[in-house]
Amino acid sequence: MRLADRIVDILYCLQKESAGLGVSEIAQRVALPKSTTHRLLQAVEARGLVVQDFVSQRYALGLGLVAMASTVLQEKNILLAPSQGPMERLRNLSGETVCLHLPSGLERVCIRQVESPNPIRYAIEVGKPWPLYCGAAGKLLLAYMPDRVVDQVIQMTGLTPIAPRTITDPLELRRELTIVRSQGYAVSFEETTPMASAAAAPVRDSHGNVIACVSLFGVRARLDEQRVAGLIPELLTTAREVSSAISPS
Repeated sequence: MRLADRIVDILYCLQKESAGLGVSEIAQRVALPKSTTHRLLQAVEARGLVVQDFVSQRYALGLGLVAMASTVLQEKNILLAPSQGPMERLRNLSGETVCLHLPSGLERVCIRQVESPNPIRYAIEVGKPWPLYCGAAGKLLLAYMPDRVVDQVIQMTGLTPIAPRTITDPLELRRELTIVRSQGYAVSFEETTPMASAAAAPVRDSHGNVIACVSLFGVRARLDEQRVAGLIPELLTTAREVSSAISPS
């Protein structure tokens, strides 16, 4: 597992440097010996995940990653294509940022975002992994996962706080997930971002399985408890529209 972690560290390191990096620079950034870094780079280069410039000798991400990403995007396009219209309508109605999230292992990622038009707003970095144990989107997705996954999330993360009101007590988290399943949506206030609020509703496939969620994300001073409650019906409608579009009856 540690070796896999190091390879991922190298790829993320190169993601941030479009001009590429030399072996010594990469080794320094990922805290590995130069010889080990070079060996790992050769392994991923052989699979097309990185490429070395013959002149500068610097490494950059390779087209092998594009092929892998295109496969994922083709699979997820069934969600991306029909979600745009409903998400834009919810953004226009609420004035807040609307996001589409997918589970990714023991985390979740935003794969589409329609930003609020307000000059003061919150937005999420598309593709960035976020914990499942906090935030409306994370709790919504986790609530519909098997108990063993909930156990794994708790054990592997320790419910590390990332904002003022992140849930850090396993019992409290389990109670919250029960409430989410009972009411069919999730809300959060300052669980992932200070002074931010969010609400999320499930997107289901043709078998009724929760495969994604739509969320509202905004400044708490504007998106307070009362306003969140008032927007829940529209949020649920949006999630149902996306569900129907991907799984027509």
